[in-house]
Amino acid sequence: MKRLILHVGLHKTATSSIQQTLAGNAKALSQQHWFYPIFYRHDQAIINHSIPFYSLYCSQPEHYHINIKNGDSRIIDDANRDYQQQIEQLLNMETNIILSGEDISMLPQKALQALKENIVSKGFDLTVFCSVRKPYRFTCSELQERIKSANGRLDNLTVQRKSDIIETLQSVFTDNMVFCNFEQDAQTEPGAVMSMLLRMGLDTTDFTLHHSNQGFGNLSTRFLAHLNQTHPTIIGDQLNQQGRGFFSHSVDEDTFLLTEQELDQVQSTLNEENQRLHHLLGPEYCDKDYATIDAVKLDLPMAKKLIEHYTNAHTLIAGVDFILQHASISAVALVHTLGLSQETCYRLALTYQTSHIRHAFAFIAMAKKAAPTDRLIAQHYERLKTRFLATIKLGIGIVTYNRLSDLKKTVNSVIEHTGIHAADAHPVLRSVRLFVADDGSSDNTSQWCRSQGIACSQGVNRGVVRNKNRALYYLHHQQQCDVTILLEDDCRPIDDTWFHDWVVASFLWGHINFAHQRIIKKEGAVFAGNGQAYDPFACRLVTGQCTGCYCDVLEAVGYLDPRFEGYGAGHVEWTERFVKHGHTIIEGYGDDQHGVAKKITLFPAIDHGLLSQDAPTFKNEAQLKRNQALKQRINHQTRCPWPWKDEAEKVEFLADISEQCVDQLSAV
Repeated sequence: MKRLILHVGLHKTATSSIQQTLAGNAKALSQQHWFYPIFYRHDQAIINHSIPFYSLYCSQPEHYHINIKNGDSRIIDDANRDYQQQIEQLLNMETNIILSGEDISMLPQKALQALKENIVSKGFDLTVFCSVRKPYRFTCSELQERIKSANGRLDNLTVQRKSDIIETLQSVFTDNMVFCNFEQDAQTEPGAVMSMLLRMGLDTTDFTLHHSNQGFGNLSTRFLAHLNQTHPTIIGDQLNQQGRGFFSHSVDEDTFLLTEQELDQVQSTLNEENQRLHHLLGPEYCDKDYATIDAVKLDLPMAKKLIEHYTNAHTLIAGVDFILQHASISAVALVHTLGLSQETCYRLALTYQTSHIRHAFAFIAMAKKAAPTDRLIAQHYERLKTRFLATIKLGIGIVTYNRLSDLKKTVNSVIEHTGIHAADAHPVLRSVRLFVADDGSSDNTSQWCRSQGIACSQGVNRGVVRNKNRALYYLHHQQQCDVTILLEDDCRPIDDTWFHDWVVASFLWGHINFAHQRIIKKEGAVFAGNGQAYDPFACRLVTGQCTGCYCDVLEAVGYLDPRFEGYGAGHVEWTERFVKHGHTIIEGYGDDQHGVAKKITLFPAIDHGLLSQDAPTFKNEAQLKRNQALKQRINHQTRCPWPWKDEAEKVEFLADISEQCVDQLSAV
């Protein structure tokens, strides 16, 4: 009696590899008197027997996603006549046959019964093989596969009840049914594919194993799930010409698992499924636990891979949206890394203008940088800038030591030109906080600040690094300012809109410095840029009279390193850290001492609205030499999370800023 082996999956149990291996070893099979058929449609070879059998036996073949993708949904009668003819010819053969198709397991009971009767009526002794995964691992793998195939999403998670399928298979095929444990087979020496073929009674000695259907990593899967939601491949029963493409390779290798929040949506169903499988097949088919994965985290190199590999012209905007949702990456850094065009930046600005004003403004700023004279872009830039500034809480820290006369001028200038008025809402910004970081002055600085209602630190002299950190910690950590601007006491505003550009530049570039005239006038000191907030000078030198930074970037980069004591090097090391961290995206190439081009470090800088009178410094050559040596030793670091070295210094540092007077001159 001729035999027929029907392999029905289940899904995500190496079925594609089994089919590739069987089809690729036709000669070895024939020597053992077995035949693995190949079907044809539109001159395309079909080795997955799901396609002809599911199409022929399901109730609505026009809705079958394979038929839709193949263009057969509109000519389904023609397709099924073709499949019917090939199946009848096959079953009339006097040979042993192996069929493999995971979608066959999805057929309802009546369809499976009809298929069984047709096979048996042709004189075959039928055996059905089914490999089963544990519910949770199957759910993750099956969801990953559906997402990869453009049929799955993550916004409405469900668990496919394979227990229903197993129960149906048992009821239809009864004693002809053989179940096996996929996890156990995968862990054996021959592996899941060869274990299944051996179980079928095949001699695999001369077989060549074929691997197929590469699984996708966590980030690739989630990125494609987002595109499936925004650009579905199938709408109704029609292919969407604006749908995302199909891809066969993953750009990451992390296993796709659910997050804890996603697991919460389906855990009760998984528990029920495990109970049913325990009853139907036994405890070895059940999950012992549900492993989860942390929230999605992306860096710039991976963001670039995802965008370049999986997007095209009409899915690029959606791809960028996913990146910005799941990565601590600035829009400006993304524009630079991906090389986004002016047109794309403009489209992104319009996309985000109602949902995320900061993203919208960043993209329109980059469009303006690319096309500074475009009138339409300029109009959108000014409109979005006004809305952007209204979201910002600005912190202004003035660092000082024994220069009360200069400090008074700078404080009064800041108050006058920043629009700070007691108890009044700020006309441009959400709010402003003013703070004086006094490094233990002996000229009554702290007393004067208190008399003016200005928050001021109180501590002994520890040097400029410690003092700038006092201002940063108070404004960033305690006051939660969006943008922090540090002014030295001899650098002051002279224009009522000075803070507009400093806030904008700090936000766009993460970190911005003062373009002092003595720097930008030096030959070769300015590499590029025009000094505008959206296109700052790219300087080879840096000075610290005024520095601005954005909160998200400061959180990533950290404070000035407290190991720098006294004068010199601390501000430069901190500034270089912003560049290393990938937030301050200003790059260039210059010649070294041998005339060879090399990548050079450039610092963004603007000079708008400030006057630096360059009071005498407290330069100390011994301190400078020691700090320069320290900088060489720690050049590798990218983050300094706290402004103190140890617990004792932490106590002292916090005491410096613990008893502040109410900053009555800060606009709220």
